[in-house]
Amino acid sequence: MTVTKEKYVTIAYNFSTPEGYLLGTSDRQGPLTFCAGSGDIITGLDSRLAGAEEGQVLDFVIPAAEAYGVRDESLVAQLTAAELGLAAEPKIGYRVEAQIGGRWRSALISDVEGEKVTVDANHPLAGVDLHFKTTVLTVSDEAPVQESCGCGGGGCGSGCGGGCDSQGAEGSTESCGCGSGGGGCGCGGH
Repeated sequence: MTVTKEKYVTIAYNFSTPEGYLLGTSDRQGPLTFCAGSGDIITGLDSRLAGAEEGQVLDFVIPAAEAYGVRDESLVAQLTAAELGLAAEPKIGYRVEAQIGGRWRSALISDVEGEKVTVDANHPLAGVDLHFKTTVLTVSDEAPVQESCGCGGGGCGSGCGGGCDSQGAEGSTESCGCGSGGGGCGCGGH
């Protein structure tokens, strides 16, 4: 079967920076299942898998703009710990909620100099091209039934995000119980 819009696809994968730094692998995280064309995965991966057949092995680089986007320096701000409302001392690498560009965003503390705290709301992989090696394991019209996503809950459902029929066999939306409410568990295991 061929990967087309609204087909359920399962792939084995490795992805890294073009320099070879491994960022993720199905060897550790398990195969990735998604609904093609529904927005469940980055656009560059979705578009490069379109037309692939079960068993096909693909090797390609996705430019940052089609992955997690280009870096947007307007999403970097220097604030004080008081402006951030921090109860504890700010530490590099901590995630905080910060008002950047008139909107509250999740941001990473990237620098602390005295009272000045630099926060960055860009995705950690923004600006990074991604090298993918994938094998298309299965392509199906039916959503797979998953036992567990590895986050301690029940079945995750399809991970479809609403673009396909994400109902379970008995017509109820399945969820893994880790807070996503169905349509993918959000536990980072996918």
